[in-house]
Amino acid sequence: MEIKASQVKELRDMTGVAMMECKKALVECEGNIEKALDLLRSNSALKAEKKAARVAADGVLKIFVGNDYATLIEINSETDFAAKDSNFVDFTNEVHDFIAKYKISDISQLHESEIEEKRKSLVQTIGENIQLRRLITKDFSADMNAGSYIHSDSKLGSVVIVSGGDES
Repeated sequence: MEIKASQVKELRDMTGVAMMECKKALVECEGNIEKALDLLRSNSALKAEKKAARVAADGVLKIFVGNDYATLIEINSETDFAAKDSNFVDFTNEVHDFIAKYKISDISQLHESEIEEKRKSLVQTIGENIQLRRLITKDFSADMNAGSYIHSDSKLGSVVIVSGGDES
């Protein structure tokens, strides 16, 4: 069966996976895009497992400060090049939004959520180990105020919670 370039492009646009990987999946699935998509999804978990042993020590911090809690998370990649990739940046923003929506207080909650599938898919797309490394959540009461700071390189950050005072 002949695989058309438009099919490969469509699958690539859907997944972000390399063109050759998309073509191989389409060939294996006889041109069926849905089956190829499922195949690529299953492959992303395998690739993520293989790369999990590699050190992911570069990346960014994300901080969410809500009305009664603040969360700081470290999201790592193997290189600073990958940490600047638009797919990685989009993923970190999704993690931030997920934390804001669900008040995540333990890293295992992320590993057991839809974020884990997105992480595995990103590993396949970028080709590097991506890890949700550390997460800290601190609750605070209504009479307290919290503020955060992330340095311009997104590698250093802090959360300050004070009793009393105001946001200024």
